Amino acid sequence: MRVPITYIASSGHRYDLVSNGIRHKNANYHRWGYGVRGTKLQYGVRVADFEKDPGEYETELIIVGSERHRQALINTLHDDFETDIKNRQPGRLIWGDYYIDCYINESDTTPTEYPTQTLNKINIYAPYPFWVQDFKISLAPSQVTEGEYLDYAYDYTYDYTAPVIGEIVVKSDFPFDSEFEMIIFGPAVNPRITINDYSYVLYATI
Repeated sequence: MRVPITYIASSGHRYDLVSNGIRHKNANYHRWGYGVRGTKLQYGVRVADFEKDPGEYETELIIVGSERHRQALINTLHDDFETDIKNRQPGRLIWGDYYIDCYINESDTTPTEYPTQTLNKINIYAPYPFWVQDFKISLAPSQVTEGEYLDYAYDYTYDYTAPVIGEIVVKSDFPFDSEFEMIIFGPAVNPRITINDYSYVLYATI
């Protein structure tokens, strides 16, 4: 089964790189590596830390069609590549269920042995060299009203609240911290979500 590969330029234009006159080949997206920071010894190195350089992938695109079609498609594609660089706004390469933000910073276009094809070799430069896979976690809100737990005849210096609800354990096999986006739908009063013992609280009514 062919894995879908799409490039979305910062302009919003989408390019399917495996159909509609484009064939994608010879890209090793599985390649990765870490650099070493350490102290050189007589025998080897004392490792202090590891670091990851920006990712780079050389890729070949075969543009198929009439000469006019190929010229127009290549011009449009390269205009978007250079617009990303000019504005310093990366495009997004989507490979199956994963994506990486990147620039196309090199290109070399040559004819092939076939009169209806043009070979376009490009270099993909990813400043943040990690492929990202998004997944969604949804939590049901509490249905307990404030009066059920806080309506006392006497005042206290602290609040009584409902038992902890809406707990969920999410395990990640990724060995580093991960960014996340939190979306809260109302109605909700002072919503609080705790992740790794750190509480994210919004003191507002939604």
